[in-house]
Amino acid sequence: MYHKHNNPLRKTKHSPSPSAKSILCLLFFLASFISVSSYANTLSFKSDAPIEIESDHVVFDQNTGELTYQGNVIVISGTQKLYANKVILKRDNQKGIQSIQATGTPAHFINLLKDEVTPVHAYASQIDYDPNLALLTLTGQAKIVHQADTFEGPLLRYIIEDQKIEAIHSKNQRPKMTITPQG
Repeated sequence: MYHKHNNPLRKTKHSPSPSAKSILCLLFFLASFISVSSYANTLSFKSDAPIEIESDHVVFDQNTGELTYQGNVIVISGTQKLYANKVILKRDNQKGIQSIQATGTPAHFINLLKDEVTPVHAYASQIDYDPNLALLTLTGQAKIVHQADTFEGPLLRYIIEDQKIEAIHSKNQRPKMTITPQG
């Protein structure tokens, strides 16, 4: 969060700080990548569609409500698909799905947006979805691709209800965007 006295977007005689540049890039990205309103349901399993899961092996722990799928895992819900080497789904009988964690080389999430021809692709070593926080976290060589535009970094968080993408830098890698002009 930014305080009024520490506004990274205000004009100064100095060049913008790296965090101000990141904010400006993120704002530009959000404006040109795809419209935020259509992006709201891009990266979540939040829908009324049932979730179908296939894998080579599955273990269900009735005590914890945890299902572990391994080997060529495919998760399908509506227009959303998730491909991974391993998926751990935690559920509560009263509250439903508590979390979904997918790992792969990379794990690959695909969603076809309403009124779009080209799907959105998200890649990461680990993809975590928390329906209670409406939060999708992509960790490890995280990348989101829509048409010719890309957004990548070591850690990407998508806060679904707030329609915000947060890119976190690591010691060795900063977030990066590639925006291809339309036309």
